[in-house]
Amino acid sequence: MQASWDHYSDENDDLFLPKCLDKSLCKGILGATLNHKKQGPGLAFTEEELRNVFRRYDVDGDSHLNKQELKNAFTSLGSRFPGFRASLALLHADKNRNGLIDQTEFETLVKYTFKRGYKYR
Repeated sequence: MQASWDHYSDENDDLFLPKCLDKSLCKGILGATLNHKKQGPGLAFTEEELRNVFRRYDVDGDSHLNKQELKNAFTSLGSRFPGFRASLALLHADKNRNGLIDQTEFETLVKYTFKRGYKYR
């Protein structure tokens, strides 16, 4: 089975990742159906609700989200692999590659997370 690739890019560099890395750790390669929307009952989080979740996990109040704060936020959203999701979120949204999501990168993070389709449990 050939893997397909997502292309993430910004003005500084290009990053190619197998699409399956962004969809539950390559389950498609193992034969399961790929679907990056969470299954089951419940309403999806709105972008505003996701903003509030991420703001709540800025525990030191510095208006920056580090990897641990992102991991905690993705845990609260029900991610199966919150550390991995936090790493992918940083790759996607951290444009200056300083390891933090600042206010200028915040909306990119919210839109990235919204596309993942997290739902209330």
